[in-house]
Amino acid sequence: MTLIKLAIKEIRNNLRFSIFFIFNLSLGLSGLLAIDSLKISISEALASRANAILAADVGVGARRPLTNDEKIILKSLAPTNSQSSEVFESFTMLSTASNSRLVEVKAIEENYPFYGEIELKNQGILKSSDKKDIFDGDKIWAYPELLLQLGATIGDKIKIGEVEFTISDEILRDSAGAGAGFTFAPPVYISKTAFSKTGLIQTGSTGYFSHLIKLPTDINAEEYASLLNKKLTDPAIKISTSKNASEQVGRLLGYLGDYLGLAGLVALFLMALGQIFLYRSYLVKRYRDIAILKSIGLDNSRVLSLYVLHILMLSCLALIPSLIFSSFILPMLKSPVQNLININIDFSLRGSTIYLLSILSLVGSILIGYPLLLQAIKVKPRHLLQPSESTQPSSTSTVITALYYTPAILSYYLISLWLAQSIKTGTLFFTLFTAAILTLTLCGDLLLRLTYKLNIKNLPFRISLRNLSRSRFSSLAAFVTLGMGVLLSNLIPIMENGIKSEIETPSGGQLPSFFLVDIQEDQVENLNNLLKLNNVAVMNTSPMIRARLTSINNIPFEKIERSKTPVTREQENENRFRNRGFNITYRNTLSPSERLLEGPSFKDSPIQKPKISIETRFADRLNIKIGDAMIFDIQGVPVEGVVVNRRKVRWTSFQPNFFIQFDVGVLTDAPKTFLSTLGQIPVDQKILIQNKIVKNFPNISILDVSRVIERLTDIISQMSFALKAMAIFSMLVGLVVLFSISSQQIFERKTEVNLLKVLGSNFSLIRKIFLFEFVFITFLAGLIGTALSYIVAYLLATEIFDSAFSFIISEPLAIFIGVNVAAFTITLIVIEGVIHSRPRELLEGTN
Repeated sequence: MTLIKLAIKEIRNNLRFSIFFIFNLSLGLSGLLAIDSLKISISEALASRANAILAADVGVGARRPLTNDEKIILKSLAPTNSQSSEVFESFTMLSTASNSRLVEVKAIEENYPFYGEIELKNQGILKSSDKKDIFDGDKIWAYPELLLQLGATIGDKIKIGEVEFTISDEILRDSAGAGAGFTFAPPVYISKTAFSKTGLIQTGSTGYFSHLIKLPTDINAEEYASLLNKKLTDPAIKISTSKNASEQVGRLLGYLGDYLGLAGLVALFLMALGQIFLYRSYLVKRYRDIAILKSIGLDNSRVLSLYVLHILMLSCLALIPSLIFSSFILPMLKSPVQNLININIDFSLRGSTIYLLSILSLVGSILIGYPLLLQAIKVKPRHLLQPSESTQPSSTSTVITALYYTPAILSYYLISLWLAQSIKTGTLFFTLFTAAILTLTLCGDLLLRLTYKLNIKNLPFRISLRNLSRSRFSSLAAFVTLGMGVLLSNLIPIMENGIKSEIETPSGGQLPSFFLVDIQEDQVENLNNLLKLNNVAVMNTSPMIRARLTSINNIPFEKIERSKTPVTREQENENRFRNRGFNITYRNTLSPSERLLEGPSFKDSPIQKPKISIETRFADRLNIKIGDAMIFDIQGVPVEGVVVNRRKVRWTSFQPNFFIQFDVGVLTDAPKTFLSTLGQIPVDQKILIQNKIVKNFPNISILDVSRVIERLTDIISQMSFALKAMAIFSMLVGLVVLFSISSQQIFERKTEVNLLKVLGSNFSLIRKIFLFEFVFITFLAGLIGTALSYIVAYLLATEIFDSAFSFIISEPLAIFIGVNVAAFTITLIVIEGVIHSRPRELLEGTN
C-alpha cells in the first residue's frame, strides 16, 4: 500500500513528465488500436454474412464442367433433404444497336440464392423461394452503372451471343456481391436455361461452373466440405464453405490491414523512442530521490517495484486518451474500405482489441523502462554527500545495455510478423526498419561529431551546434524520430507512384488497347483478317490449354483441404496455387514481357524430352526447381515435360502470360482456345472496332485495357489513401515526440537561458540559438530520411511488389518542407514558454 501511495505521489509531483509520457504512449498505441479494430470489424461483417456471400452452405466449383464421375460422387455424398443449385459465371460481351460492353454473366437456377437476397427496383427483395421473372422468357437483370454506360433503361433490348434479351429489372443490392468493388465488369443475372441458348459455352471457354449446396441444419458444413475434398481429388475443383467465401472476399482488405498495421508499428516505434528519452530524463532527475529511498531502508527490489508500479499506472492512464485518439483515426480509414466492399461495416472499437492493446501498453512500457530502471537503482546512498552533478550511477556497458533491450527488440519483431501475417514481409519490414534506424543513428552521430569540430563565426549557430553535441542522446532521439517519420511519409506516395506508373506505362513495352479471350481455333484466321481490314495490329496471339498437374518428380501433386486454415500469407498463396487447375501454353521464344533468369533457352537446352519454362515466383511457391519432371493431365492424356529454365514475367504488360509454358511440338494438337492483344487504336475508333468483333465473333470476350487500368489505379488510390492517413499519423507522432524532446530539453535548460540573460543576451539571440539547434536537426533528419525512403521504396518494389521503381520529387519535397515548417513552429512555441523566465531563478535554484 505504501508503494502505491508513493507511486501516486510521483505522478502528482512530476505532472509535466506524467502528461508527456501519457500523451506520447496513448498516441503511439491509438494507431494500432484503430487498425486492429478495423480488421476485426471487417472480419465480423464478412463472417456475419458468410452464407449470404456464398449463397449456400457449401460450393463445389471449377473452371470446367464437372465430369459425369464427379457428378455421381457429388450426388452420392449429398445428405438427405439437402438442396443444390447450379451457377455459371463468365465474362462475355453484351451489345446494343450502337454499343457493347464486357459484363460478368451470372447464369442461375430458380432456387438461387439459398441464403441472402437480391433487391430489384421493380420486383423488390427476392429470396430463394420467390418467383423471378428472368425465368419467364429471355430476360436479364442489370446493375445501374451498366445501364448508364449503355444509355439503356428497363425494357430495352440487348444482345448476348446470338440471343436478344430484354432488360427486365435493375439490381439495387445483391448480398452475394460483397466483392463487386473489385470486379472489372458489371454483373448481369440471367437464367441458366436462357444462357445455354446463346452458344457462348464452347470447348475451352473460360468460366466458372458452380454447384451450390444447402445442407440440413444437423450437418456440419466444414466436415461435409472435408469429405468432398477427400473424394474429389482434382486440384482444379474448389470446395468452398461460407467461411472460405467470406475470407476470399476479404483477402485484399486483409492485405491492406496488414500494411496498415506495419505503418502503425512505425508510429509505435517513434513513440517508444520518445518514451525512452522522457523516462531517461525523468530518472536522471530522480537519482537523488532514489538514493534517499535507499538511505531510509528500501532495498533495490523495493525501489524497483515502486518505479515499475509507477510506470504501470502511467500506462493504464494512457489507455483512456488512446481510445479517444483511435476513435478519430478509425473514420479516416472507413471511406477507402467501404468503397472496396459492398457490405455495411460497423466501424467501432472492439473489446478484444482494447484488451490486447492494454497488455501491449503495460508490457511495452516495462520493456522500455526496465533497462533504464536497472541503471538507476545502481545509485548509492553515499552519492547524497556528493555534489548533485556527481549523483550518477556507474555506467553500463553497451553489450549489457543491448542485452537489456533484447526482449523489446524481439517483441517488436514478433509483432511485425503478427501484423504482416507473413514471415517474408514481416522479416523484410523489420530488417529494413532496423537498417534505417541504424543508418539514421550512425549518420546523426557522425554529424554531431563533425559539427562539434566546425569553426562557425556566427555566435547563435556556434552555440546551438555545441549544445547539440553536448546533448547527444536527446539530439539523436530527435534526429532518428524525425528521420523515420519522414521516411514513412515519403514511402507511401513513392510506392503508389511506382505501381501506378508500372501499370499505366510498363517499362520496355506498349500497352495494348484490347485483350481478347475465348478465341476458338477456327476463328483465329478470320479474326486476323477482320483486324487487318480495319488496320488494327495484332500484338500477340497465344494458345491457352487447360491442364491438371498430376505429379512432380513422380510425387503426386495433391491439393490441400481448405479446412486447414493457413497461418501466413505464404501458406495462403501456396494453398491457393495447389488448389487450382492450370492454364498453360507453348512457345519457342520468350515474349517481350518475359526475361530468362536461370537455365538455357528452349533452343539451347540439350534435353530431348518436352521442355518446360516456369515463372520464377510460381516456382518458389511450389518449390519447383530446374530439372524437375512435371506430368500434366490434358483431357485424360498425360503429358510429361522437364523444367529447363526459370523466367521473370512483367505481368503489368497486359500481354498473354503464363506460369507454365512448353516448347512448341508436344501440345500443338491439344484442345485449346487463344488469347490475343491488339495494338493502339484511336479512342474514337475503339467502340467501332469492338462492335465489329462482337458482331462477327459473339463468343469472344473483349477487355478494354484502359478501363482495367482505370479500375486498378482506383483500387490502388483507395488503399493508398488509407496508408497515407497512417503515414501522416506516424509523422504526427514524430512531431509530438519532437515537441516532447524539445520541450523537455528547453525546460531543463532554463538555467542556461537565465545565464544568457545575465550575460547580456536579448530575446532574439536566445530564440536564434534554440531555433538553429532544432531546425538544424530537423533539416538534416528530413534530408537523410528522404534519401532512405527512396532506397527502401526501391527494395520493397523489387522484393515485395515485383514492380518497377519510379522516382518522384513533388510529394517528398512537400513533406520535407512541411516537416521543417512544423519543427520551426513547434520550437518557437516551446521557446516562448521558457524565454520569459526571470534571471533571479538562478539564485532561487541554489537555495
